[in-house]
Order: sequence, then C-alpha cells, then structure tokens
Amino acid sequence: MTTPAYINPLILQWARRRRHLRISTAAGLVGKSTNDWVEWEDGLSFPSFSDAMVIARALKIPHGYLWLTKPPT
Repeated sequence: MTTPAYINPLILQWARRRRHLRISTAAGLVGKSTNDWVEWEDGLSFPSFSDAMVIARALKIPHGYLWLTKPPT
C-alpha cells in the first residue's frame, strides 16, 4: 500500500492550467488515467508520493509547490 500525498487540489489545477494542458494530456504525462487526475483535482483522492514527484516534473514546478495553500505569484 502506498502512502497518499495530501497535495492541494487547487495547486494541481493551477499548475496544469499554467502549462495550458488538458486533463487528459496531463494524466498521460504521468501515466495515469484521466479519471485519476479528475479525482485529484476534485480532492476526492490523492496521488502517491512517487506520483507527486512525477507530477511536479511533468508540470515543471518544484515538488513542494503541490502543498502550497495558494498559487505563487
């Protein structure tokens, strides 16, 4: 069993939109389903810590940004 990374769904959405990616494209970049990504952005489930690292690399943000309370300026 993997430990969930309780990332901020709003930051995930911000980072994806910042790169102008559709949900399906972002999910494909990290090897996950569109449904997984939608659940992450909706806060219904959370990625694993290893998935969070892949997400950060794919979205070109520092890993720690995923836990911010609001998007950086």
